[in-house]
Amino acid sequence: MSLTCKDAAVAWTAAALCMAAFALPATAQAQEQLYLEPPPGWEKAYDTRQGTAEIRQFVPEGQNLDDWSDMVVVQVMHGLSTMPPDLFLASVPGQLEKYCEEPRFGDIQKGLMAQQEAAFQIVQCPLNTLTGRGELSMFLVIKGQSNLYALQRAWQTPSYLGEDAPIPQAAMDAGIAYLRAAKLCSSLPCR
Repeated sequence: MSLTCKDAAVAWTAAALCMAAFALPATAQAQEQLYLEPPPGWEKAYDTRQGTAEIRQFVPEGQNLDDWSDMVVVQVMHGLSTMPPDLFLASVPGQLEKYCEEPRFGDIQKGLMAQQEAAFQIVQCPLNTLTGRGELSMFLVIKGQSNLYALQRAWQTPSYLGEDAPIPQAAMDAGIAYLRAAKLCSSLPCR
C-alpha cells in the first residue's frame, strides 16, 4: 500500500495530536472557545471532523500537506474533558513508535495555562517511515470545561537519525511562544 503525505499527516494526527482551528467554538451551549491566530502568511491545508474530533492543519503559503516544512495543527476533542492532558500525551509514544525510527520524547511538563490544566511535550521523530523525513513537534494540550484541545507546532526536516534535530533554537523558542499565545475562553468574544 502506498501512502501519500496527506495520509501520513492524517496518520500523525490520529497517532499523536493535531491542531484545530482558530476561534473554534467547542460547543454552542458552553460557548467555550479556543482562540489562536495563525502565523502571518499561513493558510489552512486540511480541515475535517473525525468522530468527535475537529482537526485543522495550517502551513505557510506555498507549502501543502504533501510538501511542508512547517505546520500548525489544532485538534478539538469534543467531550473528552475528563482526560488529564498529561495522560493524553502519555498515549503518544505507543502510536508514534508504529512509524517512527528512534523516536525521542521529552518530559511531559504539567501546569496551568490561564487557570486551565495543561501539559506540554516535545516529540522527535528522526525518521518517519511514512514520509522518509524527520519531524519535531511541540504539543500543548489544554483541558477545557467541555473538551480537550491539542495544539501542535511541527517542523519536517531531512532525516536526522543519530543526530540532533536541525531546528534552530530561535525557531524552537518562537514555537513555544506561539503555543503559549493560545487562549481558551468561556465568554465571547475571545481575543
